[in-house]
Amino acid sequence: MTERQEKIMRPLRTTSREFWPFVAALALLTVAFVYAYTIQLSKGLGVTGLNDITIWGVYIVNFIFFIGLSHAGIAISAAVRIMNLQKYAPIARMAEVLTLASLMMAGLSIVIDLGRPDRAYLMVVNYAARIGASPLLWDITAVATYLILSTTYLYLPMREDLAVCRDSFTGWRKRMYEITLPGYEPGEEKVIKRLAWWMAVTILPVMVMVHT
Repeated sequence: MTERQEKIMRPLRTTSREFWPFVAALALLTVAFVYAYTIQLSKGLGVTGLNDITIWGVYIVNFIFFIGLSHAGIAISAAVRIMNLQKYAPIARMAEVLTLASLMMAGLSIVIDLGRPDRAYLMVVNYAARIGASPLLWDITAVATYLILSTTYLYLPMREDLAVCRDSFTGWRKRMYEITLPGYEPGEEKVIKRLAWWMAVTILPVMVMVHT
């Protein structure tokens, strides 16, 4: 196993003393979120202080904030790939993960801001009939397109690393990584690298579309 592969595997095999307290803190925050959201669902958006005077509340601010974070991540990653700055490849990977996480949070902010999650479902099932009349559907379309492209953009270069993980484990972990590698063939790295380059070029206009 190469030094790079060993670095990839190390955090998957061991955890530090700070890991579980950190997970516990995140679990507590998740419980607090579920509790607060349950109150909002049962009593309505009025409990958040949103009304006709303050329509642009914390949810839309969060949406704009996370979209901005995703733009920063994809811009950094695209610059590294387009200019072939291999020295900064680890930073590009972190930026791609940041982009994906930020987009998911942005989408969640939209759903929460609707007040009732079933409205998001209704927008999806009535998409064709409402796309020409609903500005919110254009937001959802742009974010969903951006999310799909960003997920693919992160996944393709990651296949080589997933293959290393697959070959380094046994049992259920090996099977889990096998599921994430459909159609994988050794030596596909050059093709994937070229695809990732073109995706970096393609995703930049989508980033601008989401911003507008």
